[in-house]
Amino acid sequence: MMANIVAMFHSALHMDDGYVNHIAIVQDVDGYHNHFLYDEDKGKGAAGTGPFKTIEDAKQDVIAHYPDAKEKEISPAGYRYYSTQRPIMPGGYPKPKKNNEVLEIENFDNKKFVEEVGCQAWGYIEYKKPLGHFDVINYELAAVKIKTLHLKYIGRDDWGRYVYEDENGKLWKNTDCCSPRECCEERGDTLNSSAGNEFDGEPDCFMAAHIKVEYLPEEGGEQDG
Repeated sequence: MMANIVAMFHSALHMDDGYVNHIAIVQDVDGYHNHFLYDEDKGKGAAGTGPFKTIEDAKQDVIAHYPDAKEKEISPAGYRYYSTQRPIMPGGYPKPKKNNEVLEIENFDNKKFVEEVGCQAWGYIEYKKPLGHFDVINYELAAVKIKTLHLKYIGRDDWGRYVYEDENGKLWKNTDCCSPRECCEERGDTLNSSAGNEFDGEPDCFMAAHIKVEYLPEEGGEQDG
């Protein structure tokens, strides 16, 4: 498989005026690699570090080298899902839909532990765009996390649902009102967006499977619906 860029940073540290250091985090078969002074034509950087087990480790390394680095939003080359219960075969994965074709399929010789999803898998399939929540659940797939949201708990709505806000101001809800919030966070419950982005809005779309959640420490000042 060809390497693909999963994150891009820009830094002006140690650069002449008007020049920018483009830093690419590239996912390859052995992990994540940081390419400094990335050359798009050559597909590599003048220097690099890695491999790293996770994209978060790679990002921390970028900041360690270039504290002024700012992440640039990019669209990933593909979305990878590992099949946890069976090899990838006809009828065993979500049927490609319009404008979301399958980019690659690879089956392993045997079921094995895959570091980037933290579980055993038979192989993986990559799509051009993210799969829907129920496709991931129904076909027992494990998505590679390529984006991270940092969520701040802000209170419970009128129905007792836990409400969070991410760094972009978007609200998310956990619909399990019976379990302690800490338990919901520890087991990694899938969250829903809030209709109209309102505190007391109804749970709407499921959070995409390729998004990793990091819960921020409480600062107090939560509100109730």
